Amino acid sequence: MEMTYNLGLLIKIGDEQHIDKLQKSGLIYSKTVKYFREREIEEFELRRDKHEGAQSSIRINNLKLSVDNQELPFKFRKGRFSTFNQNIDFSHIFCLYAASEEQANGKPFVDERVASFGNTALLITNPGEFIRRVEEFSRNNFGCSYNLVKYYPDNKDYSQLTVFHKPDYYNFQREFRFHFDHITEEDLVFEIGSIEDISIKMEAAKLVGLTMEKK
Repeated sequence: MEMTYNLGLLIKIGDEQHIDKLQKSGLIYSKTVKYFREREIEEFELRRDKHEGAQSSIRINNLKLSVDNQELPFKFRKGRFSTFNQNIDFSHIFCLYAASEEQANGKPFVDERVASFGNTALLITNPGEFIRRVEEFSRNNFGCSYNLVKYYPDNKDYSQLTVFHKPDYYNFQREFRFHFDHITEEDLVFEIGSIEDISIKMEAAKLVGLTMEKK
Protein backbone atom coordinates (compact mmCIF):
# COMPACT_ATOMS: atom_id res chain seq x y z
CA MET A 1 0.00 0.00 0.00
CA GLU A 2 1.41 3.36 -0.95
CA MET A 3 1.84 5.73 1.97
CA THR A 4 0.41 9.20 1.48
CA TYR A 5 1.25 10.62 4.91
CA ASN A 6 4.37 11.65 6.81
CA LEU A 7 4.92 9.49 9.88
CA GLY A 8 7.70 10.59 12.18
CA LEU A 9 7.13 7.96 14.84
CA LEU A 10 4.84 5.10 15.83
CA ILE A 11 4.26 4.32 19.50
CA LYS A 12 2.83 1.16 21.04
CA ILE A 13 1.78 1.36 24.69
CA GLY A 14 0.99 -1.58 26.95
CA ASP A 15 2.18 -3.81 29.76
CA GLU A 16 5.95 -4.25 29.86
CA GLN A 17 5.83 -8.00 29.17
CA HIS A 18 3.88 -7.43 25.93
CA ILE A 19 6.09 -4.53 24.85
CA ASP A 20 9.20 -6.66 25.42
CA LYS A 21 7.79 -9.39 23.17
CA LEU A 22 6.98 -6.84 20.49
CA GLN A 23 10.49 -5.43 20.57
CA LYS A 24 12.46 -8.66 20.89
CA SER A 25 10.50 -10.97 18.58
CA GLY A 26 8.16 -8.64 16.71
CA LEU A 27 5.10 -10.22 18.34
CA ILE A 28 1.97 -8.68 16.80
CA TYR A 29 -1.03 -9.34 19.03
CA SER A 30 -4.29 -8.24 17.43
CA LYS A 31 -7.90 -8.54 18.51
CA THR A 32 -11.18 -8.57 16.61
CA VAL A 33 -13.17 -5.53 15.56
CA LYS A 34 -16.05 -6.84 17.67
CA TYR A 35 -13.81 -7.09 20.72
CA PHE A 36 -12.90 -3.42 20.49
CA ARG A 37 -16.59 -2.53 20.22
CA GLU A 38 -17.73 -4.73 23.11
CA ARG A 39 -14.71 -4.86 25.42
CA GLU A 40 -15.48 -4.70 29.14
CA ILE A 41 -15.81 -1.33 30.86
CA GLU A 42 -12.96 -2.10 33.26
CA GLU A 43 -10.60 -1.75 30.31
CA PHE A 44 -11.65 1.90 30.58
CA GLU A 45 -13.95 3.98 28.49
CA LEU A 46 -11.10 5.99 26.96
CA ARG A 47 -10.39 3.05 24.65
CA ARG A 48 -13.74 1.30 24.21
CA ASP A 49 -15.50 2.49 21.06
CA LYS A 50 -19.11 1.29 20.84
CA HIS A 51 -19.17 2.44 17.19
CA GLU A 52 -16.14 0.34 16.17
CA GLY A 53 -16.72 -1.28 12.79
CA ALA A 54 -19.70 0.93 11.94
CA GLN A 55 -20.59 1.31 8.28
CA SER A 56 -23.12 4.09 8.95
CA SER A 57 -23.86 6.40 11.85
CA ILE A 58 -26.75 8.84 12.17
CA ARG A 59 -27.68 11.39 14.80
CA ILE A 60 -30.62 10.79 17.14
CA ASN A 61 -32.26 13.73 18.89
CA ASN A 62 -35.29 14.15 21.15
CA LEU A 63 -36.82 10.67 20.93
CA LYS A 64 -39.76 9.60 23.03
CA LEU A 65 -41.27 6.18 23.78
CA SER A 66 -44.98 5.36 23.78
CA VAL A 67 -47.13 2.28 24.40
CA ASP A 68 -50.74 2.26 23.10
CA ASN A 69 -50.46 6.00 22.47
CA GLN A 70 -49.39 6.58 26.07
CA GLU A 71 -46.05 8.33 26.34
CA LEU A 72 -43.58 6.71 28.72
CA PRO A 73 -41.65 8.87 31.20
CA PHE A 74 -38.45 8.62 29.20
CA LYS A 75 -36.85 10.91 26.66
CA PHE A 76 -33.66 10.31 24.73
CA ARG A 77 -32.07 13.68 24.17
CA LYS A 78 -29.00 12.96 22.05
CA GLY A 79 -27.03 10.05 20.67
CA ARG A 80 -26.02 8.11 17.57
CA PHE A 81 -27.45 5.04 15.89
CA SER A 82 -24.89 2.96 14.03
CA THR A 83 -25.18 -0.04 11.71
CA PHE A 84 -22.33 -2.50 11.53
CA ASN A 85 -20.64 -4.55 8.86
CA GLN A 86 -20.79 -8.02 10.37
CA ASN A 87 -18.44 -9.31 7.67
CA ILE A 88 -15.54 -7.61 9.45
CA ASP A 89 -16.56 -8.29 13.07
CA PHE A 90 -14.05 -11.13 13.34
CA SER A 91 -11.28 -9.53 11.31
CA HIS A 92 -8.44 -8.11 13.40
CA ILE A 93 -6.93 -4.75 14.34
CA PHE A 94 -3.50 -3.75 15.63
CA CYS A 95 -3.35 -0.15 16.85
CA LEU A 96 -0.54 2.32 17.49
CA TYR A 97 -0.18 6.02 18.23
CA ALA A 98 1.06 7.99 15.21
CA ALA A 99 3.26 11.07 15.47
CA SER A 100 3.57 13.11 12.28
CA GLU A 101 6.51 15.19 11.13
CA GLU A 102 4.34 18.27 11.68
CA GLN A 103 4.64 17.62 15.43
CA ALA A 104 8.43 17.97 15.29
CA ASN A 105 8.37 21.45 16.81
CA GLY A 106 10.16 20.86 20.11
CA LYS A 107 6.92 20.75 22.13
CA PRO A 108 5.39 17.77 23.98
CA PHE A 109 2.78 16.13 21.77
CA VAL A 110 1.43 12.97 23.46
CA ASP A 111 -1.86 13.40 25.31
CA GLU A 112 -1.70 12.24 28.93
CA ARG A 113 -4.73 10.03 28.31
CA VAL A 114 -2.70 8.05 25.79
CA ALA A 115 0.14 7.64 28.28
CA SER A 116 -2.32 5.92 30.66
CA PHE A 117 -2.90 3.00 28.27
CA GLY A 118 -0.09 0.98 29.88
CA ASN A 119 3.10 1.22 31.90
CA THR A 120 5.55 0.82 29.02
CA ALA A 121 5.92 2.39 25.58
CA LEU A 122 7.82 1.28 22.50
CA LEU A 123 8.90 4.08 20.16
CA ILE A 124 9.19 2.73 16.62
CA THR A 125 11.66 5.12 15.05
CA ASN A 126 11.40 3.85 11.48
CA PRO A 127 7.65 3.52 10.77
CA GLY A 128 8.13 2.71 7.10
CA GLU A 129 10.39 -0.25 7.85
CA PHE A 130 8.04 -1.53 10.54
CA ILE A 131 5.09 -1.37 8.14
CA ARG A 132 7.15 -3.15 5.47
CA ARG A 133 7.95 -6.02 7.83
CA VAL A 134 4.32 -6.47 8.90
CA GLU A 135 3.16 -6.32 5.30
CA GLU A 136 5.82 -8.79 4.17
CA PHE A 137 4.70 -11.37 6.73
CA SER A 138 1.01 -10.93 6.03
CA ARG A 139 1.40 -11.06 2.23
CA ASN A 140 1.38 -14.87 2.11
CA ASN A 141 -0.95 -15.42 5.06
CA PHE A 142 -3.88 -12.97 5.04
CA GLY A 143 -4.98 -9.63 3.70
CA CYS A 144 -3.47 -6.57 5.33
CA SER A 145 -4.34 -2.89 5.02
CA TYR A 146 -3.17 0.06 7.09
CA ASN A 147 -3.75 3.76 7.43
CA LEU A 148 -4.20 6.65 9.78
CA VAL A 149 -7.61 6.67 11.41
CA LYS A 150 -9.92 9.46 10.23
CA TYR A 151 -12.03 11.04 12.97
CA TYR A 152 -15.52 12.21 12.07
CA PRO A 153 -17.37 15.02 13.90
CA ASP A 154 -20.60 14.42 15.77
CA ASN A 155 -22.72 16.98 13.91
CA LYS A 156 -23.30 14.97 10.71
CA ASP A 157 -24.71 11.65 9.47
CA TYR A 158 -22.41 9.16 7.75
CA SER A 159 -23.16 6.30 5.37
CA GLN A 160 -19.76 5.14 4.07
CA LEU A 161 -17.65 4.48 7.12
CA THR A 162 -14.82 1.95 7.17
CA VAL A 163 -12.66 0.29 9.78
CA PHE A 164 -10.41 3.35 9.50
CA HIS A 165 -13.06 5.76 10.84
CA LYS A 166 -13.80 6.67 14.46
CA PRO A 167 -15.82 9.41 16.22
CA ASP A 168 -13.78 12.53 16.91
CA TYR A 169 -14.13 11.94 20.66
CA TYR A 170 -11.15 9.62 20.17
CA ASN A 171 -8.96 11.96 18.11
CA PHE A 172 -6.53 12.36 21.01
CA GLN A 173 -5.43 8.79 20.24
CA ARG A 174 -3.99 9.83 16.84
CA GLU A 175 -4.31 6.22 15.80
CA PHE A 176 -2.53 4.37 13.05
CA ARG A 177 -3.92 0.91 12.57
CA PHE A 178 -3.37 -2.30 10.71
CA HIS A 179 -6.46 -4.24 9.62
CA PHE A 180 -5.93 -7.95 9.01
CA ASP A 181 -8.49 -9.78 6.91
CA HIS A 182 -8.14 -12.99 8.90
CA ILE A 183 -11.56 -14.16 10.08
CA THR A 184 -11.67 -15.93 13.42
CA GLU A 185 -13.08 -15.21 16.87
CA GLU A 186 -9.66 -15.92 18.38
CA ASP A 187 -6.90 -13.34 18.74
CA LEU A 188 -4.52 -13.16 15.80
CA VAL A 189 -0.91 -13.53 16.95
CA PHE A 190 2.22 -13.70 14.78
CA GLU A 191 5.88 -12.65 14.81
CA ILE A 192 7.77 -10.52 12.31
CA GLY A 193 11.16 -10.89 14.01
CA SER A 194 13.07 -8.56 16.31
CA ILE A 195 12.52 -4.82 15.84
CA GLU A 196 15.20 -3.83 18.36
CA ASP A 197 17.06 -2.08 15.53
CA ILE A 198 14.20 0.36 14.92
CA SER A 199 12.72 0.87 18.39
CA ILE A 200 13.32 2.41 21.81
CA LYS A 201 11.65 1.27 25.03
CA MET A 202 10.65 3.74 27.74
CA GLU A 203 8.24 4.27 30.63
CA ALA A 204 4.80 5.24 29.33
CA ALA A 205 4.45 7.97 31.97
CA LYS A 206 7.36 9.83 30.35
CA LEU A 207 5.49 10.16 27.06
CA VAL A 208 3.82 13.36 28.24
CA GLY A 209 7.23 15.05 28.10
CA LEU A 210 8.28 13.55 24.76
CA THR A 211 9.28 16.06 22.07
CA MET A 212 10.47 15.86 18.46
CA GLU A 213 12.60 18.26 16.49
CA LYS A 214 13.87 18.27 12.94
CA LYS A 215 17.64 18.11 12.59
